[in-house]
Amino acid sequence: MSTAFWALAAGRFVSALGDGFFFPFIAMFLQQVHGLAPSQVGLIMTTAGLCSLVARLPAGWLTDRWGFKPVVVAGLAGAGVAVMLAGWAPGPWAFAFCYAVMSAMVWGSFPALLHGAGLMVPPRRREEAYSILNLLSNAAIAIGPVLGAYVVERDIRLIFLLDGLSFLTFAAIVARWVPALREPGLRVAQGEGQGRAVGDSIPSRTNAAAAGPAQRAAEPGGLGRRALRGILGFFPPLSHAAFWQLAAGALAMNLIYSQMGSSLPLDLNQRFGEATWYGWLWTLNGTMIATLQYPATRWLQRYSPRPRRVAAALLYATAALMILVAKPVVPFLLAFAVLTAGEIIFTPLLQASVAAMAPPGQGGRYQAAASLLFGMGWSLGPAVGGALLGAGGPRLLWPAMAGLGVAAAAVFALGALGAGGRAQRPGGATGAGEARD
Repeated sequence: MSTAFWALAAGRFVSALGDGFFFPFIAMFLQQVHGLAPSQVGLIMTTAGLCSLVARLPAGWLTDRWGFKPVVVAGLAGAGVAVMLAGWAPGPWAFAFCYAVMSAMVWGSFPALLHGAGLMVPPRRREEAYSILNLLSNAAIAIGPVLGAYVVERDIRLIFLLDGLSFLTFAAIVARWVPALREPGLRVAQGEGQGRAVGDSIPSRTNAAAAGPAQRAAEPGGLGRRALRGILGFFPPLSHAAFWQLAAGALAMNLIYSQMGSSLPLDLNQRFGEATWYGWLWTLNGTMIATLQYPATRWLQRYSPRPRRVAAALLYATAALMILVAKPVVPFLLAFAVLTAGEIIFTPLLQASVAAMAPPGQGGRYQAAASLLFGMGWSLGPAVGGALLGAGGPRLLWPAMAGLGVAAAAVFALGALGAGGRAQRPGGATGAGEARD
């Protein structure tokens, strides 16, 4: 790994540590300082979540246009300022505005960060790179709440200052030590296009996708059709079946995973009363990722991606069924260990597969679209799980989640993800860095 990558990884650890200080105590801050009811707290956090989703698409397009470095630096610097302003906002709605801006800036920079990390390492080592970022992030978030609780006892507003400084530190690290890498353009001879990129000289579906939203919106048609074309300009082409197949399976898996932080504590409370040991599950999750993510990825990447995706989805399904029949406490720990094993297999593989699928010059857009669709699973999961739990209790919720896991495994096993499970770019070209059968 290059020095630039390790600088990026160090900055990611610092910002994740700040997140660990901050996020567990937002609801407490809004109730203690601004006196908001739980429903109002939920509205503010939901609005910020929606802003974080919407910001990813234009940020991905800007990444392809300007490069990842300015998007990452601007996003992190803006987030740092916004979160510090939120801590001293004069009222709850001023806080809501600052918090929404912070969420949009942070998550808008995330696809650019993933794209940049993929450019800093050889394609065959992308999974390792993403696994390092994942384990450092989880380790920092596990440490952060412990230190954050110490800070909150003194002055709860200090968590906003510390989180803001962590973002500004990360921005400074990227600005100083991370080069502004761009994907090398594919050139043709002067007589075959006057030195332009190959993709610029031959119209195709892929080139249509490479056109930005503004170009799409300028095409002939009614206002509604032009608006739709503009929105679709942020996404990979619908003809790229392998990408959409991967995205659909990932969305289903994150719907399952999101239940662990939303529906599971409610289910435990209904079945067993107050579950003071619930936090142990997440401690186990973070510990496994911090210790096993990198060696597991190095060992697993020698195998074809397809069976690994299928195995991860089936592990999620198995964990859901184990939770249905588990009794406190050890069986729940075993279920979480199974779930975390699936997460360790899948997370770096997903990000590396998206990087391999993206045509030259569209890496930011592909990472943004994948991040949006994966994030939708996290955002929609609490509502879906809450409805299932309310309608039929755990006997409806967890079998439904297991069914989603099996469906995701089927999506990964069949169809357009490529012969042998390789990621494919539009037109059938195999993406670099994907293992073969």
